[in-house]
Amino acid sequence: MSGIALFRRAGEHGPAPAILSKGVTYSYEMLVDASARVASALLGGEDDLREARIAFLIPGSFEYVAVQWGGWRAGGIAVPLSVGAKEPELEHVFADAEIRVALVTETFRDRLEGLAQRLGFELLLADEVLSTARDGTISLPTLGPARRAMMLYTSGTTSKPKGVVTTHANIEAQIKALVEAWGWRADDRIPLFLPLHHIHGIVNVLSCALWSGARVEAFESFDMDRILARVEEQAYTVFMAVPTIYVKLIRAFEEAGSEERERWAEGFRAMRLMISGSAALPAATHETWTRLTGQRLLERYGMTEIGMGLSNPLHGERRPGAVGQPLPGVELRLVSEGGEVIHAEGEPGEIQIRGPSVRPSPRGGSAREIWRFSRTATTASWDASRWISSSRAGTRSRPWRSRTRSGHTRRSAKWQWWAWRTRSGGRQWRLRWSPWKESISTWRASEPGPVIVSPPTRFPSDWPS
Repeated sequence: MSGIALFRRAGEHGPAPAILSKGVTYSYEMLVDASARVASALLGGEDDLREARIAFLIPGSFEYVAVQWGGWRAGGIAVPLSVGAKEPELEHVFADAEIRVALVTETFRDRLEGLAQRLGFELLLADEVLSTARDGTISLPTLGPARRAMMLYTSGTTSKPKGVVTTHANIEAQIKALVEAWGWRADDRIPLFLPLHHIHGIVNVLSCALWSGARVEAFESFDMDRILARVEEQAYTVFMAVPTIYVKLIRAFEEAGSEERERWAEGFRAMRLMISGSAALPAATHETWTRLTGQRLLERYGMTEIGMGLSNPLHGERRPGAVGQPLPGVELRLVSEGGEVIHAEGEPGEIQIRGPSVRPSPRGGSAREIWRFSRTATTASWDASRWISSSRAGTRSRPWRSRTRSGHTRRSAKWQWWAWRTRSGGRQWRLRWSPWKESISTWRASEPGPVIVSPPTRFPSDWPS
């Protein structure tokens, strides 16, 4: 098929159910076939799109995944658009990314027709592309992991949104880290109602599930009544949402009758994992959710520019008000405004991350390439040590407890760290903070102890504009 592991694995999952969308269940082999039709249509007579930017304005559905994968398999860079974006935001993205082709559903066609005429890109209807038979004479290109894959735009809090470019290798590293840390399995089932122009929905939910052979139930938006009905049926094993969703669910619990509350609580209790992310979760919300459902939410931290960096443990202490320790393969440090690495507990510093999920492209450029900024002096300075700045502040805290299969508390992560340091001669070692190696973080000798980061805040030196 392709040199990209995600597509190879989908082929291996074959007839297993992949996506439940609009009442229809689609298998992995149906997804592979549909994405090949999209790729064939996008290629036309070409042999490779050679990283042309392919935008799509499609809500969460089977069509979204088929178009995303089709753009990738044709050799393009996927640029997913927010279904809530206004015309000025969309125009900025189309002009900045130099979009060549955009795919859209009939619902959103009117939103892009004027822009297509003004900016000169080709506008295609996703349903028409998917219903077209594949041209058997067109061969799909063979892609390498270093190929650019996706461009996600930042929120633009400090200046105009910037396109953050990731390669297939970056995405694969993110998926592998999260699959290992969160114990993804082929029998997992997860609802997908998060926005699909951010990594939370695209990588954490959709890509991790499809990599693992799990099943995704796609919703075009958060439909609380439908989702609670499915929770009551115990349709899901994993659940990921943002804090505002949990607040809405708590309000629904408080307004419901006792029998309905118990049915919902039983459905949530049956899940093996519930995660909160994309914003800091208030400790009160965390504790209220635990009281109502028996579930302790797992918090994690990431951002468009770095991907996922930290997570509370799958097994062990999940501490309200903290976002955890580095994910597998991720290195993290805290740096003061003066550029010194911080070792002391409780002292705030900027979070800096490096690892395969943010590794520089062989072409050069920054760790996570910023479109049109990849050759500036600012980004070049990050390449020297390969650390990428998050522009967020955090603090180091006391070690956490992790538990063995029998439930006994292990020695603290800090104790294990010193043991590994002694054996390695003080040069480099590994800190094992989970009994089943769900997460292994590599540290340098100048950075003692585990890092447990409080809810991230803006650091004074913001992302370059």
